[in-house]
Amino acid sequence: MADVVADTPAAALGMPRGAELRAVNDRTVRNWFDVFEALKAAAGELVAVRYRSGADEVVGHMRVPSSLVNELNLPPTRRSARSTAKTV
Repeated sequence: MADVVADTPAAALGMPRGAELRAVNDRTVRNWFDVFEALKAAAGELVAVRYRSGADEVVGHMRVPSSLVNELNLPPTRRSARSTAKTV
């Protein structure tokens, strides 16, 4: 994490500058493309975020803004479309 902007989900997690993102909802992330895809799939949902800061590995929870998809004009992923369907 190059920087953490105030009043963002990362700031609410207490994620420090320089933290290394490791996973989103137990989905390993290795680069920003992985992070973006994981967050896009979870738009509007509460997710578990695992990150490393120094020798500490921390898991926190944050709500991914639904605007992540809307503001960037992105189509929902298949997974996120399915997760909104209700089973009877």
